[in-house]
Amino acid sequence: MRRGSLQRELNRWLFAASLACAVVGGLLSAGLAYLSAEDMQDSMLLEVARWVPDGERYDNFWSRERHDEQVLVQALGKRGFLRLSEKLKPGFHDIEARGNFWRVLVVRPMDGAVPYAVAQQTELRAELAGNNALYALLPVVVLAIGFFLIARWVLARGLKPVRKLAAEIDSRESLSLEPLSDAGIAEEILPFTRAINRLLSRTRNDIQRQQRFIADAAHEMRTPVAGLNLLADSVCRDETQENQMLMRQGLKRLESLVTQLLDLARLQFNYQTHTQVVEADVLLRELIASVYPLAIERSVDLGVLRIENIRVADLDYGLSKIFRNGLSNAIRYIPVDGQINVSLFAEGEEMVFRIDDTGPGIDPAALKSVFEPFDRGSRAGNEGNGLGLAIAKQVALRSGGVLIVENLEGRGLRYEYRQHRVANAS
Repeated sequence: MRRGSLQRELNRWLFAASLACAVVGGLLSAGLAYLSAEDMQDSMLLEVARWVPDGERYDNFWSRERHDEQVLVQALGKRGFLRLSEKLKPGFHDIEARGNFWRVLVVRPMDGAVPYAVAQQTELRAELAGNNALYALLPVVVLAIGFFLIARWVLARGLKPVRKLAAEIDSRESLSLEPLSDAGIAEEILPFTRAINRLLSRTRNDIQRQQRFIADAAHEMRTPVAGLNLLADSVCRDETQENQMLMRQGLKRLESLVTQLLDLARLQFNYQTHTQVVEADVLLRELIASVYPLAIERSVDLGVLRIENIRVADLDYGLSKIFRNGLSNAIRYIPVDGQINVSLFAEGEEMVFRIDDTGPGIDPAALKSVFEPFDRGSRAGNEGNGLGLAIAKQVALRSGGVLIVENLEGRGLRYEYRQHRVANAS
C-alpha cells in the first residue's frame, strides 16, 4: 500500500486551487470583456447615429445605404442591404440577417423624418471581447502559476527542518536519548517534537531505573550467595543439623528474592497478562487463614472489622500479591502484642482494602521512597528483600488502582488499596 505524502497532497490541492482560480478568473474576465465590448459597440452606434447628416433624412435617403467602416446606415421599411421591419421600436436590437448576427440601433426622429437604423455585425464585438478577455486572463494565469510555485517553495522550505531532524535522529546512537532541538520547527509540528522529547525523557528515566534495579539486585543477591558459599564450606567440614538448617533458610531466601525479581521485572516491562473477575472477599479470607499461624506465632492480634462481598478484575493474580503484602508486612513489622484490623468494603464504585495496625509506623522521610525496589526505609534491620511493596505498587498501577501507605495519627500505619469494582451479578 502506497504511503500518503502530505507534501504531495498539498501540492495537488494547491495546483487544483490555482487552476480553479485561473478558470474562474478567465470566465469573469471573458464576461466582463463581453459586457465592455457590448457597451463600446452600443456607444459607437449612438455616436454614428448622432452624426448622420440632417440633409440625408429626406425622401432620397429612403433608398440609400451608407457603409462607413463596417457600420451600415439604412432607412426602415425600404429595400436595402438588411431587411428591417418598419415596426421596429426605437432602441437596440439583436437580429440575424444574411447569415450573420447584427447589433441594430433604431432611431425615429422627433421631426417626423424617415426612421432609420444603424447596424454593425456582432462578430466584431465578439472579436473585441475575446481580445480583451485574453489580455485580462494572462495576468490571472501568471499570478496563479506564481502563487502555486511560491506556495510549493514555502512548503518545501517549512519541511526542511523536519527532514534535518529525521537525519539527526537516524545518525544517533541507540542509547542517545537527549531531547530533540526544536529550532526552526514550524509551530504546527512543535507538539509532535515535544511529544517525542517527553517520550525520550520517560525512556531515559526507565533505563536509569532499570540500571539502578540491576545494580541493587546484584548487591542484594551477592550477600545470600556469599553466605551460602560459607555455609557450603562449613557443611562439607562439619555436617551438623544447624548448618544444614541455615543453608535451607538461605536457599529459601534466595529463591524468594529471585521469584520477586522476576515478578517485578514482568510487571515493569509490561509482559502480556491475563485478567479475570474474582470474589475479593473469598480471596481475602483464604489469605487471612494462611497468615493466621504467623500472627499467633508473633503474638499479634489479627482481627477483621468487616468483609463485604465484592467482585473485581484481577490482573494476572495480582490482587493476592497486594493482599498478602499488606498482611505479611503488618504481621512482620508490628511489635509483640500489637493489633491489626483488616477491612474490605465498597465505597461508591470502588473496592477499599484497608489494614490499620498499632505498630511504630514509618519515618515520614522514608515514606517518600517506600515503594522503591530494595528500599526498607526505617525497617532496614528486619527481614525481607524490600521488593514486596514495589511489586504491589506495580500491580496497582497496571490494574488501574491506587495503593497508599501512610502513618496514622498518634501511632500506627495504614495500608490501603482502592480499585474500581465490578457490579455483583444479580
